[in-house]
Amino acid sequence: MTLKKIEQGDIPTGDEWMMNWNELYTLTGLNLIRQLIDRDVDLANAQMDWFGDAYVDDDGRKDTVSSATAQYDTLNFYYSPVGIESDQASGDSTHDPDSFDNTSNAFDEDDGTYADKTNDNDGTDVWELGKTFNAKNIDVIRYKAYSSISVGGGSSSGFNSEIIMKIQTYNGSSWNDEETLYDYGEDASISQTVDGVYVLDKSVQGIRIYFSLSSGADGFNDHTARLYYLEYGDASTSSKEITHDIPAGTFSSTISKTIGVPFIEDWEDGADIQYKLTNSTEDSGWLNTNEVSEFTAFTAEPETMIVKLIPKDSNPTAGFPSVKGFLVRGSD
Repeated sequence: MTLKKIEQGDIPTGDEWMMNWNELYTLTGLNLIRQLIDRDVDLANAQMDWFGDAYVDDDGRKDTVSSATAQYDTLNFYYSPVGIESDQASGDSTHDPDSFDNTSNAFDEDDGTYADKTNDNDGTDVWELGKTFNAKNIDVIRYKAYSSISVGGGSSSGFNSEIIMKIQTYNGSSWNDEETLYDYGEDASISQTVDGVYVLDKSVQGIRIYFSLSSGADGFNDHTARLYYLEYGDASTSSKEITHDIPAGTFSSTISKTIGVPFIEDWEDGADIQYKLTNSTEDSGWLNTNEVSEFTAFTAEPETMIVKLIPKDSNPTAGFPSVKGFLVRGSD
């Protein structure tokens, strides 16, 4: 945002006046989103107030979010996940030194199936499963893995159970830790699922998931590891959307001007956020945020607001951009 200082004797241009008004509208919208994050507040109808929501849950404080291709985070924001343009794992050589069962399930892009390994062991099991290939640059890794230790019988204390799951990469001669996905110990039975995306962006010759399961007590200790999927490839920078239902009477049936204000959680240069209003036959087109926009006047009230989260074109950061809420003020 930009402020224009208007001094005695100045004759500001229209653009300079709009800079200041856009700043004022934006700050007003942000303050209303802060209130909605904190508590439920009433929004006036009859075209007199802002419309929008704060993402305190996946359908919003005002329950206006009807659908979303953006991902919801339980820390109360929607974000644009970095995806994979096309999975490369299926065409590479399987690395399975520990003989998992149903190995192909880990690379079939189906999160309902898995490769698995089990053992009854009072000590430590270390298992790995992944892929190797000729050196190439990998932008993004997508994974879902599970580990569990079920302790029963034997001593009633001192189980010292521990689960570790990591992403490791191969440099042509050795495997090296890239990211620890989970590392936790407990004197009891434990289990954990990890599911996410890791931005790698470097040249490697292999990728695998490392499992370590340890239980020190004398008893019936069942160790289980599952790999639901391991995918990798070039990053996808496709945009994601959040769709809101607009209550009748919120906006004029001849609306032609709006300003949209996002409450941004995570941002990086090159990202963007846009929005539009629609009904069954009319569409404002995608509009920039934090500035007053004008479009062809509607002939019926808008019924839907769509917020679009757009990652930057090259090497986007996973989860950027993200928003905690969005508001629109409109008039004819």
